[in-house]
Amino acid sequence: MSRRVPRVITHEEEITLLQHLKANSIRDHTLALFGLKMGLRAGEIIGLDIGDVFHAGQVFHEIEIRSTTTKTKKPRWGYVVPELHQALEHLIKKKRSNGQGLNPQDPLFCSSAGQKRLSIRRFQQIIRGAAQQALSCHLKPHDLRHTFATRMMRKTNARIVQEVLGHASIKSTQIYTHPNGQDLKEAYETL
Repeated sequence: MSRRVPRVITHEEEITLLQHLKANSIRDHTLALFGLKMGLRAGEIIGLDIGDVFHAGQVFHEIEIRSTTTKTKKPRWGYVVPELHQALEHLIKKKRSNGQGLNPQDPLFCSSAGQKRLSIRRFQQIIRGAAQQALSCHLKPHDLRHTFATRMMRKTNARIVQEVLGHASIKSTQIYTHPNGQDLKEAYETL
């Protein structure tokens, strides 16, 4: 039985998707940014608490992805790029203006109904719906992580990508070393 190969979206598709999400929901926009800019797994994103990203009035520039949310059960650190940092500041500001508490142990991403943690199923629906509306294609949260990893692999070595993604084995990271259509096209164009 063959597995679905995660899709890598283009830079233009990323911009379109993020603009669509931002116009509709700062929460949904921030969810997608965690996948596209940090390469986090859906469970790692949904498992974030306010205290993981915010303390004493400040959004962190690097965050710990706690062992309780990682697939390998090992914690790791990730850097918050400026675009994600700005989105987090807007999300925290919105929570504050809506009268939501900013207790460190509260979920960062809540359901629309209130303080209940957003489910992975709902996260999948958000990304699928936004991709369908903005790009007329099917995307899953893992495709955002795959896009991040593929782009990172073009800039650095497999060992660093393994560490950033939290893969226990380098074999898991090797999927990103395979050339894709864009890589092959660029190779031909250099001749």
